[in-house]
Amino acid sequence: MVDQLSLESESTIAVGIGFGETVFAAEVNALSAIQHSKERTDPRDCDCPGG
Repeated sequence: MVDQLSLESESTIAVGIGFGETVFAAEVNALSAIQHSKERTDPRDCDCPGG
């Protein structure tokens, strides 16, 4: 779905999901996930579960 959106919008799409004990912790984890996704250049480099 993200790849399709990226192709249709002719833009790079970064997605991150964060979980945490608090809203703040979840936000910090989500920002970290987004940063990690921006640093990846090859989608096959994902070291996340299920990726």
